[in-house]
Amino acid sequence: MSDVRPRRTYSSPRREAEAAATRRRIVEAAHRLFVRDGYGLTTVRDIAVEAGVSVPTVRLNGPKPALLLAAYEMALAGVEDFISLNDTAAMGTILATRDRASLIEAYAGFMTAALERMAELTLRIRSAADADAEVRELYLRIDERRIRSIHEGVALLASTGIVPVEDVGHVETMVGLLVSADTYLHLRAAGWDDGRYRSWLIDELTALVAG
Repeated sequence: MSDVRPRRTYSSPRREAEAAATRRRIVEAAHRLFVRDGYGLTTVRDIAVEAGVSVPTVRLNGPKPALLLAAYEMALAGVEDFISLNDTAAMGTILATRDRASLIEAYAGFMTAALERMAELTLRIRSAADADAEVRELYLRIDERRIRSIHEGVALLASTGIVPVEDVGHVETMVGLLVSADTYLHLRAAGWDDGRYRSWLIDELTALVAG
């Protein structure tokens, strides 16, 4: 019998936690710089300085388009690599709510907080997409996922009776408008704070699904 044993895979929860914390610091630094300076003018070295890490460490967590996507996803839902927003724990809990008023309030609160974090970044991504093919592909993926997530969410609510089946198409269109980065930023520019936007969103969504 051979005395050779398979090499153990070394796993350190502490190192994994440190790596995750470093990545989050890098992603958050990238987010701040992308919003402040724009995607094109932000360099990997800029991100390293802002995050307080080395350039090689940023590169290990990149490349830059991947950091842009990570910044968007973390701002939107607090996690990366989700296929649909409805697959995240936060949105899954909201969509599982069967009381219409409670669901609308929870959704409005989630989207208000998410838009506060990611609306400006969304506009930066769209702007950079005009000049960068990788970012353009990224923006198209983000927008397609956004539309799909709304479609799936409204379809689920229609199956439970919260949204009238005959109004599904109209509700999808209007939800997309109500929670868009453009709408949020337009109202903020008009002097609305997040509390007023959230209250307005609750009222609009309530009227929308009333049937």
